[in-house]
Amino acid sequence: MVETLAGAVSVDAPASSAPVSPVRYNCIEGLRAVAALAVFFIHVSETRYSAGFGYHAIGVDRYVRAFFDELQVGVPIFFAISGFVIYRPFVTRHVGGQGEPSAASYITRRVLRIYPAYWVALVGTVLVFSDLVTVRGPAHWFANLGLVQMYVPGATGHGFVFEGMVQAWTLTAEVTFYATLPIFAYVVRRTARLHPLRGHWMGVIGVIVVGVAARMWLIFGTPPTWVTVLPIYLAFFGTGMALALVSIAVARDPGARSRLVRCAEHPAWCVGVALLAFVIATVTADITDGPVILLNATPIWEQLLRYFLQWVMVAGLIVPAVLALHQGGRVRATLGSRVAVFMGSISYGFYLWHWAIIRWLAKHWFYASSGQTMLKVTLVGLPATIAIAYASFRIVEKPLIKLSKRVR
Repeated sequence: MVETLAGAVSVDAPASSAPVSPVRYNCIEGLRAVAALAVFFIHVSETRYSAGFGYHAIGVDRYVRAFFDELQVGVPIFFAISGFVIYRPFVTRHVGGQGEPSAASYITRRVLRIYPAYWVALVGTVLVFSDLVTVRGPAHWFANLGLVQMYVPGATGHGFVFEGMVQAWTLTAEVTFYATLPIFAYVVRRTARLHPLRGHWMGVIGVIVVGVAARMWLIFGTPPTWVTVLPIYLAFFGTGMALALVSIAVARDPGARSRLVRCAEHPAWCVGVALLAFVIATVTADITDGPVILLNATPIWEQLLRYFLQWVMVAGLIVPAVLALHQGGRVRATLGSRVAVFMGSISYGFYLWHWAIIRWLAKHWFYASSGQTMLKVTLVGLPATIAIAYASFRIVEKPLIKLSKRVR
């Protein structure tokens, strides 16, 4: 969610005997916009359902609530995009016979891209929205500033009462992924010198297996805290990493068109499968005993089904965005449109600021008892969030993006 660039995403193509132009993925920004809006509306729905606590939806309202609950798929979409965008350059250099990427350059770029805008948002929300966002004590401040609060006992509060920014738990998972990926790529490089692409495939399959095992541990047991930060989401990161390998294989040999690539040539069908999975998840959701995001309030069969369906949703949306051999079709045209690209380019700032704006409006301007709360919060909160996110992008993020490109 934080690897946002102005315009299209550009990833270096693999080295070959002839010069190869950088591969441009025009739809990734649009897909980020979809994910950001999904997260926005799931938090807007909390203004009506009070985050689901003690609310028993019946009749049509049950499906309305289930619809908004399933929008949590926006976070796995962000994870899959990160897996694709961050992992692909490592594999590109490996299969192209190039040297190890600079660790200092990689770390500097990630830090410049993630932390400054986050620090501004954290301090800004604590100061401006002090009745909603608080951080208690130096230890918790350092934990939040370092994006390691999910590893610190008590730094995230109890239940759904968070210190700092509620949505920043996903950034902790992202930062952990960024920190461990170079180590993973280095190990694969050293152990698969003769067959680099095959070695990366084995590594990525291992990542997905570990992710599925960690999620099963969460569903059937009580894993330690560190398992709930990154490991339970590794299957989504691994999905993006696997698609990076497929895209590199196709770039090296365009004639090797796998079934997955042929599926990407029919983006409407891919999106249709994702929407079907979304509908099934909505219809089968059991939300009479609490919010679906509370695992202990959800039947095990439903947790397993939702996990599988989320995987289908993520794959159905990201496959046509990153495996396109051509840019035709309405789906890609929509994801690559100016509006979608603009929303994708400011999606990081949008993600950082949206929750506090939504909750502040619901608390001080609009009340659930007055009716139409979600509509009112959306009409005011969406443009306000876009405006602040654009300011964040222009003032903080874009200058640092340009600086990071000069880092070698």
